[in-house]
Amino acid sequence: MDCDEEMAKNCFGYGRWTAPFWFIGPEQGMVEGKDGELEFRCKAWQNRGSLDLDDCIKFHQELEKLRTPKLNKHGKRIDDWHGETPNTQKTWSRLIQFLMGYGVSGVTNHLDYQKHHWGTENGQTCVAELSGLPAHNSAVKRNRKKFLSPRLSKLNQFLTGQQEFVLLYGKTAACETAWESLTQESVPLGRCSRGEAVHRKDNTLLVQARFHPADRRQSYEMWNRLGKEVRVFQHSA
Repeated sequence: MDCDEEMAKNCFGYGRWTAPFWFIGPEQGMVEGKDGELEFRCKAWQNRGSLDLDDCIKFHQELEKLRTPKLNKHGKRIDDWHGETPNTQKTWSRLIQFLMGYGVSGVTNHLDYQKHHWGTENGQTCVAELSGLPAHNSAVKRNRKKFLSPRLSKLNQFLTGQQEFVLLYGKTAACETAWESLTQESVPLGRCSRGEAVHRKDNTLLVQARFHPADRRQSYEMWNRLGKEVRVFQHSA
């Protein structure tokens, strides 16, 4: 099995399975137009031990060793997520706003949390993906269906019912398939103000957001409010 296929099957993202707060998206993002970026990411993943969930900070540190960084017009690295003055990662920042709205202790600034805590091996979050191969956007050709079924089986295997919440976001066909899989034997509780479905499975809230945080129309305030609304379900159920 070559690196791309191995990664497509076994690379899930960042964090730890036993984390209380789960986020599941369609796939990891990737810097646009970067020659050989997928190969570099495969190599970094292999160098780190081909982990199903890696430490987000350590993975990107390994990636930085392998290729010349892509810089913006000011000479700053575009994918600097954990440096001295990191850039804001669009998807992560809005999901961290959800954590802030939900009231997770110690989460007060999305950039500080991104830099030090997001998707770390000993942290509070599991940041998983339905597809194991990163892409700049959904228009990039990837075989996203080949390993979806076994990946969903693994997600369900680690979904023990002791997580506090699982937020599934995105509007792809794979996201709909994942929602059907994750909510088997769950109890519907209702919907949030924008129509996001909320279920309960054992002690875990399952939330479906049929939109992506990287969409320019998604504000921090909206994601913060969604976190607050889900918190109400947690304490009223």
